[in-house]
Amino acid sequence: ASRRTAEDTREMQLSRAMVVTVAGAGWGSVNGPYGLQSAAVVPKGFASVCVSQGWDTAQMWQKLNSGREWFGHDNGAYIYLNSADDNWWIDEPAGAGIYVAPAKGVLSPPRSGWRALRQDAGDLPTVSEADGDAPAAERS
Repeated sequence: ASRRTAEDTREMQLSRAMVVTVAGAGWGSVNGPYGLQSAAVVPKGFASVCVSQGWDTAQMWQKLNSGREWFGHDNGAYIYLNSADDNWWIDEPAGAGIYVAPAKGVLSPPRSGWRALRQDAGDLPTVSEADGDAPAAERS
């Protein structure tokens, strides 16, 4: 197995999508554009779930997100790569997981291969990369 150099990592980060768009999801609040967000910012819905479960938010975010950037929607929905199961997760604004897809080593959420985590999630989404301005989600 080859080892990645700092230059390889930098090139991979530069090639990562800045905006992704979720479309066709039966769970309507997860559809729309998502902008790339800093790993230092914890999604509000994720924090809310942690508080309700009695978990340390910063510790759980570090455990599951592992210091990676994630994608945020203006309405609070978010997409992140979960280190615990190596799946991309699409979570609705309140923080509940709705869809997951295997990471397979990709730096951005995959276009297809999503499966629903809830019976009432409806149609499966597609995710596309887009150029343009990132949504304002989680900007401060």
